[in-house]
Amino acid sequence: MEYQRPESREQFRVAIVCALPLEFNAVLSVLDQTWDNDGGPDLGKSHGDLNEYVNGRIGQHNVVLTLLPNRMGKVNAAVVASDLRHSYPNLRLTLLVGICGGVPMAGKDEVILGDVVISRSLVQYDFGREYPDGFRRKNSSNDNLAGPNHEILGILAMLSTDRKELLCQRTASVLRNLQERKPKYAFPQGAPDRLFQSGYRHKHQDSPACECLNHTSDLDPVCEEAMERSCDEVGCEDSFLVRRSRVDQRTDPEPPDGAFNPAIHVGPVGSGDTVMKSGIRRDKIAQREGIIAFEMEAAGIWEHLSCLVVKGVCDYADSHKDKKWQDYAAATAVAAAKALLTLYTPPETTVLVHRRSFTPKWAVPFPPDPDFVDQPEISAWLQEKSQLPGARVALVGLGGIGKSQLAIQHAHRVRRQSHVFWLNATTRNTLVESYRAVARRLGLGGPEDSREETHRRVSDWLSDEENGRWTVVLDNFDDCSILGEDDPRFSKLLPQTSNGFTLITSRTLQAAEKLVGNSKNIHSVTPMSEEIALRLFRTKLQDGCEEEEGREVVRLLDCMPLAISQAAAYINRRRPQVSVQEYASMLRREEKQGVLLSYEYSDDRRYGGASTTVLGTWMFTFEQIQKERPSAAELLSLMSFFNPQSIPDQPLKEWYYPNLGHLLAIRVRDTSSQYKSALLSSVGKLGRMKMYDAVPSDEAVQIWSRWVSFDLARRGKPVQAEEKPTAGRWMPRFSLSKDRRPSKTGGGGDGSNEKSPWDSTCDGEQFEKDLDTLVGYSLVIPTASKGVFKMHPLVRYCTQTWLSQHQFFETWKRRFMLVAALWNHSTKGHDRPLLLLANHFNPLTEDEPQDVLTARVWVDIGEAIYHPWNYMGALDLLTPLLDKLIAVATKFFGEVDPTTVMVMGRRANLHKIKGEYDKAEALWKDISQRAEKYFGDHHDYEVQETRLEYSSMLLNLGRASEAEEIIRDIVDFRVEACGLAWDKTLDVLAQHAQVLAELGRFHDACSIIRDLLTKDWTGKSQLVYEGMMNKVAGTAYSMGISSAEEVESLLREMVVFIERNPSICVWFRLFLGSPFHQALYVYLLKQWQGMKSDTDGDRRLAEARSAYIRGVDLLSRHIPMPTLRPPTLLDSLLHGKEDDDDYDGNKSQLLQDVIDNMDRDDVKLDATFYWGMSNIGRRLHMQGRHREVHELLDAVVAHITNNPAYGEDHLLAKEMRALRKEMKNTNDFLAQWVEDTAGEDGEALQDKEQSISADSIAETLVHSETA
Repeated sequence: MEYQRPESREQFRVAIVCALPLEFNAVLSVLDQTWDNDGGPDLGKSHGDLNEYVNGRIGQHNVVLTLLPNRMGKVNAAVVASDLRHSYPNLRLTLLVGICGGVPMAGKDEVILGDVVISRSLVQYDFGREYPDGFRRKNSSNDNLAGPNHEILGILAMLSTDRKELLCQRTASVLRNLQERKPKYAFPQGAPDRLFQSGYRHKHQDSPACECLNHTSDLDPVCEEAMERSCDEVGCEDSFLVRRSRVDQRTDPEPPDGAFNPAIHVGPVGSGDTVMKSGIRRDKIAQREGIIAFEMEAAGIWEHLSCLVVKGVCDYADSHKDKKWQDYAAATAVAAAKALLTLYTPPETTVLVHRRSFTPKWAVPFPPDPDFVDQPEISAWLQEKSQLPGARVALVGLGGIGKSQLAIQHAHRVRRQSHVFWLNATTRNTLVESYRAVARRLGLGGPEDSREETHRRVSDWLSDEENGRWTVVLDNFDDCSILGEDDPRFSKLLPQTSNGFTLITSRTLQAAEKLVGNSKNIHSVTPMSEEIALRLFRTKLQDGCEEEEGREVVRLLDCMPLAISQAAAYINRRRPQVSVQEYASMLRREEKQGVLLSYEYSDDRRYGGASTTVLGTWMFTFEQIQKERPSAAELLSLMSFFNPQSIPDQPLKEWYYPNLGHLLAIRVRDTSSQYKSALLSSVGKLGRMKMYDAVPSDEAVQIWSRWVSFDLARRGKPVQAEEKPTAGRWMPRFSLSKDRRPSKTGGGGDGSNEKSPWDSTCDGEQFEKDLDTLVGYSLVIPTASKGVFKMHPLVRYCTQTWLSQHQFFETWKRRFMLVAALWNHSTKGHDRPLLLLANHFNPLTEDEPQDVLTARVWVDIGEAIYHPWNYMGALDLLTPLLDKLIAVATKFFGEVDPTTVMVMGRRANLHKIKGEYDKAEALWKDISQRAEKYFGDHHDYEVQETRLEYSSMLLNLGRASEAEEIIRDIVDFRVEACGLAWDKTLDVLAQHAQVLAELGRFHDACSIIRDLLTKDWTGKSQLVYEGMMNKVAGTAYSMGISSAEEVESLLREMVVFIERNPSICVWFRLFLGSPFHQALYVYLLKQWQGMKSDTDGDRRLAEARSAYIRGVDLLSRHIPMPTLRPPTLLDSLLHGKEDDDDYDGNKSQLLQDVIDNMDRDDVKLDATFYWGMSNIGRRLHMQGRHREVHELLDAVVAHITNNPAYGEDHLLAKEMRALRKEMKNTNDFLAQWVEDTAGEDGEALQDKEQSISADSIAETLVHSETA
């Protein structure tokens, strides 16, 4: 197809004017064709015209391009426009294209660098009179510019409709194409988009040699040298930046889609003879006139030609300009101008001619859909790509997502300008028949031709550019095997000639990439937006529906086009018996979903024999994957049991390469299928104990393999030997024996006969290939979070239906549960993965198990979920969860199984937390009585752990003697059986020290603590170490508030220890300062209070203060600070003190900026971030900025409380409130101290400091117990 060359300048309707060479070059880059120097006659110009022109074409428009000579400004522009009008008399649309200075806000919309401004009107803001009392702009009807012509009015009217969104999409598309061809127009990643406060001047900020350093008033002279330098060179401070949400999105590690697309703003544009370089003046004029941008030429052009300003924002019309943005801003303006011309139809259009008579051929088997609802973004993408010579593009997505319907609509849209041929690539046979149909339509060959001959004839016809423009749709290309080995890219059958366009639809990305090659020519088709889906549903319904009813249905169907059409057909067929509301009700019932999703209906836009149901369409996909890559089908089966909105890849890898050491212990009792309750009572004590022993690990692997019908030993990691106490004879009685390797042959049970792709040990590559296959078929989709995927809920349902039909559902449900248990044991000590686990398996909603092995996994997962729920303070969930776990464990494992004892202990502890002490004590005693009844003692490890919880409650209730008796019994046993090196022995020793301190036995407690502090903790459990140190800290506080002399030396040892090992400060984030230092601080204050000598008293007081300050400083330096934006914000906030001479309201703004960081979209709002924010409070506390400490911690507590992931009752919220209270009490005291020291007598001051400190320590003790 060829556009006719214009014969004269009278055939030009569009002109583009540029003021700068860089603008002119950008326009040249998007011309589709130039008429100059092409061998045709010179189009010339009028006599006396001094302008230089480039004549060319953009789309269907003949366009003349000119550049202002030498300089910018209205006068120069007026001269150029006058000559332009005489040389091209029929111009109807003149575009002034280039760069401008933007006003930061266009109404309520942010304007950022690279955005495009289109003029709704022009304001000559500097045209007026200067009076003694100031400037007044002329705004009478005689002084204003003439109104725009009808073409511009029509364009402006169009931009006030939804067509503006289409303009934005096409602008982004043109820009991407330009950037691919000309890298100089790429987004300037190295140049930050910075908007400074209006009054912040661009000057030397830190150069004493320049007098502008002291210029602060807007009336002070401008430094010309500074104006020639960048903000970085003169030292403009980021603390004066104005935060922009759209700019923040661009700096995110994973920016949202469209973050880098320029926005288009339409509004009044200011045109003057000066470059605007003042933020204050900019804002004043913009507020007065409603201006959204400033430029310098439009008013001059308007005197001769109605023009539309289309300019890209390269700066904010202030003194902080950066020329690195100019090329990109010019590119966005040019892209918008070209996109605008595609939407503009002049009164007289350029005539299209062809080399020969053109009658489009049509070979498409489907009629257009009268109820078709367009997806504008995809249609615009297809339209744009179809203009590229020889383009091949693909629509890729799930079956039923609407790919073929979009292709049908595109085919009908272009049938008047192009030959259109449809090829059904579902199978090799359907492809051959499609080629024969095309050959018949073109009159090529005969029915006796071979397949190869038919293909050759069609290919030759398509290769001949004299035949005109053609479009080929290759539909349902999902299977690469239909391609011949001699033509792997279809280049022979579908040549990529300049007059051709090939559109491919496919369910798999791999197949599409094989033909398309360039991933930029592949468009992923996702479910419709809710608005478009609702429009489709209401269009398909015969009787329509209420908006909210329709929304409910499309949400339940996840906005899938095929499912929506199927639902509408079902309702139409059964109306009025089935209403939209009734259909939604049925869809929510699981037993009805299969019936609704398998309903077949008639659709003449689908192939004969092809399913019109969601279930049938996706079953075909599953079968294809099963044939192509069976292991990927297995992965899909496993993923279908996860919550489809957030599927982490880590548990999936557990199935590919399971750690056999993480398999759950199986008791001898579990393996006896004939076991009866009476069995335990019929054998002796030793026999009963052996029933609860774990079976050997290799046997356990075989049992679990039979349970999941797969040989786990064939690809699992070998069982690692468990670290055991180095001394003594005792081990926790019911631990899993891990000292034997699984046999290499391993019995696979049922799985030995099951066909599997696994013949050898698996690695990560196998998993990645399977995952790529599923992503390629769009069955799973990567999310913005690394390693997390999502699955369409209907895909999940259809996959499980497929498994049920093939009798694999229960097998894969077991495999999912085993994977969840393995994942649990691989993430021990990490609450986040355990909280995610609750999203995928919730015992409160799952059916109870029916056999002992299922019960083992079921209870293990439920117990894992207990921990994050407990941390969140979700007591309403914990109570039914633990009751259910106890019932299941008792039923399947027996009353004294370690798992049963463990969950009973959890339940007793929950009674304690809720203040139900009698119930807790009764349950703990019941556990001990059971152990003594069955085993003759209560030294089983799990029983011991529950007794320790019991002793903790007794201690809190003031029954320290009873608590000490229980703990001493456990200490004696563990020291004798396991030695002092075992973690659990050390932990219980720390607990014993706490009880001894409560009883006033400080000497014994000191002896234990000295031993603990001198232990080598290398290689010990971090969690045990943290717990032990908190117990020691609690003991130290108890000693600190006592008057016993023997504790002072111990407290000093603790202070020295913490200062030599400051990294352990992170364990004490609940406290204002190091608890060791605070305990010594309190002790020394008590000593000071009792001293009569002023000299000794002053020395003690100085020591106390020093210990306090060092303790706070240690924590402030070793608890991690949060990452804030901008990076310099924290340093700016912490620079200076409240009583500094230069301290002003700017500090309040900086603090507010710190607080605002909690609302940033890119912040990971976890406990680490919140503790980091609270640590800023310590630094402010050290500077005496008490008001800011209160304000900051109030904001942190409020944010945690309002965060749905935490809430008011969450343990983190309680801990943060306790820390806030401690800081407030201490800050109040210190502020009063400064005020009163000069005039208050010593005794009153002593009373005040002692009183406040005791309150602070009491609060610390309370929340130390909470932790």
